[in-house]
Amino acid sequence: MVDACGLPGFENFWAFSTGLTNVEVELEVVDTVTGERREVRTALGETFGPLYDSGSFEVCNFGGASTGGPREPVRAAAGEASSDASRNVLPLLDGRFAATATWRKRDGTTGAATAVPFAADSGYFWFFDAAIVEVLVKMVDACSQDGFDNFWVFAGGLTDVEVHLTVTDTWTGEVVRHDTRQGQPFPTLLETGKLRVCAGRPGAN
Repeated sequence: MVDACGLPGFENFWAFSTGLTNVEVELEVVDTVTGERREVRTALGETFGPLYDSGSFEVCNFGGASTGGPREPVRAAAGEASSDASRNVLPLLDGRFAATATWRKRDGTTGAATAVPFAADSGYFWFFDAAIVEVLVKMVDACSQDGFDNFWVFAGGLTDVEVHLTVTDTWTGEVVRHDTRQGQPFPTLLETGKLRVCAGRPGAN
């Protein structure tokens, strides 16, 4: 959710969502003050596409209360990114894979996304504000799955800035790239046909 109540031309809240799955999903976002609802449904086998809703949830003031407009961003300490290059690399599956991302704004400003792991197989990147998730990445070890025998890469985004995402197999050097266009919703990536080197994994027979 984005509090756009202080932005010219909007005066509402925005709802963004994405998924790293193709199972059937029913998502509901509810304004607990007004009762307004926004629903998203995906069918089984259908990619959970991105939701970018900037036209709903138009009640900013209720009973005299105000959200106060957009909050100040939470930023990393000065110099922290340059002193630790690893903060831009997302390790996945015990370091077997490494994900990186860069972004480009409409005004031409570019930067490297900051990585935040939250599980052995997944994590996310932020761009401008450490409290706002922009891109999510998940790896699936399908080496024991019948008919696959490889690794899967899933990614989704909550942004419409230009993004270049790279996932690298650190053992083989094979790369999966996912590029998005400026001003377009981040298309969900469900890559199940690449990264086919399973042999030699620790513990493999």
